[in-house]
Amino acid sequence: AAALQERLGKQPRLFLLAVMLLGLLLSAAISNVTAPVLLLAVVQPLLQELPSDSRFSRALLLGLAFSCNLGGMITPIASPQNAIALVALQQVVGADVSFGRWSSVAGPVALVGTLGVWLLLLLLLRPDRRQVGPASRRTRRAAPVARGRHARGRERLLLDDVPHTPRGPARRRTLQRSPLRCCHATALPP
Repeated sequence: AAALQERLGKQPRLFLLAVMLLGLLLSAAISNVTAPVLLLAVVQPLLQELPSDSRFSRALLLGLAFSCNLGGMITPIASPQNAIALVALQQVVGADVSFGRWSSVAGPVALVGTLGVWLLLLLLLRPDRRQVGPASRRTRRAAPVARGRHARGRERLLLDDVPHTPRGPARRRTLQRSPLRCCHATALPP
């Protein structure tokens, strides 16, 4: 995860896709139940750095789960359902499906499915671009707010997670009218 984060830390969409493709390939080689457990151990340090309500952490975990399930379709050994299907195909239909033939049909389907899930996650969850990257940058940005130096910084962090927060002058007007400004203005020094 550190190597992926170092290379793709400024491109969270590609980072998400890379983790999903790793899940897809790993679950094709081993059980699709074991693969997400192994990859969760890899991405867990990154998840611990993100806020618990982060849209990116949700997208990462859902993407990992879906891609590992799709990867379980690629080979007959990746999932017990595949072995049952092979036996049923042989006994009921009389079709002898080889390992290579199974993989050549299921591989492209799983890849297209993974890309489709990735696009849906990007559209529905809209992971924030600033949530991946060096942890020190986010820590430096949040530190003055955590110490309570200014209320507007705290409002900015809260409003950053709202999907349709205005930018520019409209954002300043939103911050000025924010009910959070009233609460923090009485509790914190300017």
